[in-house]
Order: sequence, then structure tokens, then C-alpha cells
Amino acid sequence: MAGAIIPLVTAIAPEIINLIAGLVHKAAPAAEATYGPSTGPVKFATVFASVVTALQSAAAAGQIPKELPSDPTIQTVIQAVVSSMNLTGLLTEAPAATAQPQVVTLKAGQSLTVTCG
Repeated sequence: MAGAIIPLVTAIAPEIINLIAGLVHKAAPAAEATYGPSTGPVKFATVFASVVTALQSAAAAGQIPKELPSDPTIQTVIQAVVSSMNLTGLLTEAPAATAQPQVVTLKAGQSLTVTCG
């Protein structure tokens, strides 16, 4: 797999990769908050559309070259950034655990030890 990614990524200017990464860092958490867990394809489509729209706007404004990378190349970069964000804990598909209150009644002379792990 890595062998397939290397030619795709080296064909893109580092500035475009950095731009895509920055756009993903903004769009992915918003998609996560909007759609929640277990909606990976919907979130990916939302992030992809957001990134492509921003790239097209930047190209139209002359901020980046008019010829954008292909959709599969953009998708590969997005997937790499999202995977990195997941690995570092910036994104998670698991819902946050909610603490359930526990009631313990102690009698005189009793003690309680609480360990969190």
C-alpha cells in the first residue's frame, strides 16, 4: 500500500499537501460533531466535498495552481490525514463514555478505596 501512495504524494506540491491537511483539520472535527460515530463514509464525503470546494476557490483566486490534483489523489491525502488524526486522538468514532454515578454507603469503621485505570 505504501508503495502505491508514494508516487501519488510526490506528484503533489508540498504546499498543496499542507493546504489539504489544514483543510482536513478544520473539516474533519466538524463532520465528526455533526454526524457522530459509525458514519465514516458520510463524514469522508463531507470532508472531501469541503476540501475540494476550498481548493477550487483557492485556484480561482490564483492562490494555488489552476490544475488541481486528481480526486483519488486528494482522497488519499485526506485519508492519511484523518488516519493520523485518529491515531493521535484528535478524532474518534467512539462516543465519549459517560460516567454513571455510583452510590456507596459506608458504616462506621468501613473504608473505601477507589482505583481508576
